[in-house]
Amino acid sequence: MSLSSSGLSLNTTYYFAVAGISKNNILTDYTAAVGTATLTNIPLSSVSTFSAVTDEGFIVFWDNNSNPLPGTTYRVQVSTASNFNSGVVDQATVSTAPLSGPSYTFTGLTFSTVYYLRVRAENHNGVYTDYVPLGSTKTFQGLWINEVYPTGASAPDDWVELYNNASRTIPLAGWKLYYTENIIDSGETPHLYWTGQGGDVINAKSTFTVTNQTLILNGGLQHHVKLQNGAGAVVDQVQWPGPGLLSQGQSFARMSDGNPEYFEIDPTPTRNYANSIATDTLRINEVAYGPLNRQFVEIYNTSAITTQILSNYVLRNSNGVKFKFTRKIYPQSYTVLDFSSISGDGVSYAGQTGAFGTDGLNAAGDFLALENSTGSTVDQVTWESGTPYSRYSYAGVKVPYAGPAPVNAVYSIGRRPTEGADTDNDSEDFTGAGSTTTLASRNNTPGTAEANVLIYPSSTTASPQFLGRKFPITMIIKEDSTAGAADNIVFERTGGSSDPRSPHIYRLQDMGFDPAVLTQQTTVQTGLSFDDQDGYPLVSSAVYRVTFNTDTELKSAPQIILGTVTYDASLHAVSASTSAPLWMNNASRDSAIKLEIANNSPAGFNDLELSTVTFKVMSSDLLAPPLTTEEAKNLFNAIMLVRDSTTSGTDGVYESGIDVSTVAYVPMDSISLEAGTGISTLTVLSPGLPSASIPAASTGTFFLVFESTQDASGRTPKVFRVRLDPVSAITVRDGPSDLPEDFNAASQVDTSSITLIDPARPPANSSWPYNPPAATTIQSPVGYYTNWGETTVSSSVYIGYTDGYLRAVKKDGSFKWAYPTVPLSAIRTSPLVVVEDGSLYIYFANDNGDIYKVRDDNDHAEPIWSTYTTHTAIRSNLTCSDISCSGPNLYFGADDKKVYCLQKASGEDCADWYHPLAIDGKISGTISIDDRDTVKSGWVGLENGKIVALNTGDGTSPTSFDTPLGMPIKSSPYLDGRVASLNNKLYFTSPDGKLYARVSSNLTQLPTNWPVGDYNAIWPIYTSPFSIAGYTDYIYFGDDAGRLHKVDKTYGTSAPGWPFQAGGAIRSSPVLVPDSYINQGGQDYVYFGCDDGYVYSVSAGDGVLRSKWPVATGGPVRADLVIDPDSGTLVVGSTDGKTYVLNLAP
Repeated sequence: MSLSSSGLSLNTTYYFAVAGISKNNILTDYTAAVGTATLTNIPLSSVSTFSAVTDEGFIVFWDNNSNPLPGTTYRVQVSTASNFNSGVVDQATVSTAPLSGPSYTFTGLTFSTVYYLRVRAENHNGVYTDYVPLGSTKTFQGLWINEVYPTGASAPDDWVELYNNASRTIPLAGWKLYYTENIIDSGETPHLYWTGQGGDVINAKSTFTVTNQTLILNGGLQHHVKLQNGAGAVVDQVQWPGPGLLSQGQSFARMSDGNPEYFEIDPTPTRNYANSIATDTLRINEVAYGPLNRQFVEIYNTSAITTQILSNYVLRNSNGVKFKFTRKIYPQSYTVLDFSSISGDGVSYAGQTGAFGTDGLNAAGDFLALENSTGSTVDQVTWESGTPYSRYSYAGVKVPYAGPAPVNAVYSIGRRPTEGADTDNDSEDFTGAGSTTTLASRNNTPGTAEANVLIYPSSTTASPQFLGRKFPITMIIKEDSTAGAADNIVFERTGGSSDPRSPHIYRLQDMGFDPAVLTQQTTVQTGLSFDDQDGYPLVSSAVYRVTFNTDTELKSAPQIILGTVTYDASLHAVSASTSAPLWMNNASRDSAIKLEIANNSPAGFNDLELSTVTFKVMSSDLLAPPLTTEEAKNLFNAIMLVRDSTTSGTDGVYESGIDVSTVAYVPMDSISLEAGTGISTLTVLSPGLPSASIPAASTGTFFLVFESTQDASGRTPKVFRVRLDPVSAITVRDGPSDLPEDFNAASQVDTSSITLIDPARPPANSSWPYNPPAATTIQSPVGYYTNWGETTVSSSVYIGYTDGYLRAVKKDGSFKWAYPTVPLSAIRTSPLVVVEDGSLYIYFANDNGDIYKVRDDNDHAEPIWSTYTTHTAIRSNLTCSDISCSGPNLYFGADDKKVYCLQKASGEDCADWYHPLAIDGKISGTISIDDRDTVKSGWVGLENGKIVALNTGDGTSPTSFDTPLGMPIKSSPYLDGRVASLNNKLYFTSPDGKLYARVSSNLTQLPTNWPVGDYNAIWPIYTSPFSIAGYTDYIYFGDDAGRLHKVDKTYGTSAPGWPFQAGGAIRSSPVLVPDSYINQGGQDYVYFGCDDGYVYSVSAGDGVLRSKWPVATGGPVRADLVIDPDSGTLVVGSTDGKTYVLNLAP
């Protein structure tokens, strides 16, 4: 009898009892129960069979295959043979606990050994299943060749570091290291490098270094070392890359101590130090490895409380060059190194000798390792996808890396899902950035906070921007960012000056921003003391990309990135100097102070803007009380600030008719002087206008100008002085930011006393000065004509202008006619006015080389002839052979180094006229001619410093003289020729500062009693000497120091009490006017123009300034004066373009 049962549970004991049933269905008693257990299922291999593998053990897992927990017993065995034929090393009976999977921990095994495992299940009756294999695993190697340094300077410098990965001390007696000068398995006979001695041991998780050996390791070739244990078995072998891949100072090391898979070329060998450590809180958090100018490495501090100072840390990649740096990282914040960075020992980020290779990091495959100051790696990341590989195997060849980060990310790779997240699996820790990089900001939930508003610098312009020495930052933070650690501004150098500390990271709170304030905030930074979180400022003229970050702790605002921002630490300069005249005319304008504001920024940088000027109006005695407001109003119609014209006139000299750009103006009614101090301030209402702006790399000149009242000379006081101290008186500001800028200031200036005078006047019932309709200047003497009945032409003044027009003005100052040259070309020669046969003719020449003869027909100028003879500029006045110009010829010099003779009637060249070789320089001055029969000579100065004599008949040259310094003579010689003689005295001046005198017939001969070395005025002389032969024993000229000299014509000595000092350089030749020539009240006077814009009159005897003189014009007076004895007037043109006529009568 039997019974079959199914559907029972595994490994469960079941009991059976039997009872009988009669035909009458009567049940008998049951027999005694008999029990038995069901069988177990065969165990299965687990998905993850092994864990916690060490050098001496591991945990093995298997699947219970539905066998009950608890209750099932397992027998697990471990063997070094896959078929278990060599015996079981260890075995264990395992009873599983409730709810736990079956596993067992083996310990005490041998390191670096492959072990095979199998398991069977037993039921309650001791019936077991067949053994099921669980696979194999290898215990960690206990001893590794951890690092090889084969690049020492000599054999004792080489070393091999061993690492004990086991948890116990290993004695090294009898162990051996062999060095083979070939690749692994080459068959080359190895050299014994080292043998362990009795006392040599290597502690658990420690290193042992073999060094000071006599055999040199050749790091330049691909050789290898092998480690054998005491039994002669090879425990490990390492072959370094080659040939030529290792440089001196580099080692070949495992990525981490005892790492079984990967090696690297290490430029920071770690002899007796850990190759890597896991306790540092620093993480490589984001890597941008794309285009070089966008590459950066972001490092994150995972600590919530500790600020890290990364002193002499190192970054390196597969290029094998260490990039040493020192940076600070605040808790849960960032530091950055990028393409612009320079290492602490001067190594560039990229380039031919750059740390990370010619193009920096390789987007297709590379790694980064971050090392501390001992060379131990604290973090690393590897990215690759197929080749190129960047990690090496023990055989010194590059191999694939398991679990790499992504390659060729469009923007960057960064840690996810949180900052600094680290599972030691790069493929899990790093992903590609979504739509942008997140430099010095969170990788996770980036750009999801409300966008901030940056007002200055501008976030809306793509144009380059420049930050001044002091600059504001104005922004609105839109969400409270107090809790976030990454509220910062990053400056990355992209060009310009070198900045070895780039990039710079500035925390907003360190700059004065409050991350909790959500309204507009402005802070002001001074760049040279504007230190970043590492303690370093920006560099002047470096160009930066600037990134603005805020972080709420949960999200960041979209980054604001400015593409091109240049910092400019230039320190500007402001100086003041007196420009005050000693005398100032009624109803005129003149400058008291000249301001020079130097914008020392490089060209193209921001403008500098003048915004205020403060000054004091003082009494002539500086110790006396200053002027009051009422006294100032008596003297001045207005006080103003005027910009020096840069397009016309003389630079740096105030010219009232030319310098008309007024940037600040206070009329009489608004003039106000602070009581007791005389202080007044001019405010520039529109400092941003070009007139008040000084472009970079330029100097702007401004004048503090006073406009006098009509009767100022009759007021008390009528003398004043001005004081200005640039340190406290001037405010200049940066152009776009409007922030006042620092500058170097020159010392305080006190002007001399300025005396108001009532000047000499034009003739009564006239409209002088004449002002032409277009802006132009006068650089040559005028011509004039007074009608005494010999013609029908009205009395007139003829003026040549630099705009190319000859203009005629009637004697009352009214316009008569204008004659244009064709083509228009500046006229710098004096019109020569000649009466011929009852008509009036004017001869003149221009810069185009044209010579004209026109006739004054009263209502117009009638051309007679013009000729283009010289093909070069003519600046030498046309002259005749006698004072009345009765001869047939005209004489003049030109820039083509020739003297010409033209026939007045036709304009044709004079017959038989020569151009001698002695004329070898340009000619600017007028030829001095004595055409009397016994002389027939002319003399002219050249711009190469020579004086040459000419025969007026044929142009040949009998004699010449070279001045010692060869400086250009632009003046005209003066012949003291009262009598007709070949041996008269010829006087001439030179920019070498000397007045020369020579015998006219032999220009190398000094006149009797004239000093050797000549008369030395010291300063350059551009005026022609003037005297009247037979009338005076003295000759007059002016120099660039503003001195009018009176020199004895015989002895070459200065007259007592001379020279007379004027207010500017004298470039207008003086004219002596005897009182017998024109009534001047009984005295002879010398008249001259000056660069200070005045026409002077001084006594010819004692040099005393004449009453009512000097007379102001609107610009420097450089044209020679013309005396009109018929009218008793002086006529002169000024650089302001006006022609002035002044009465000489008392």
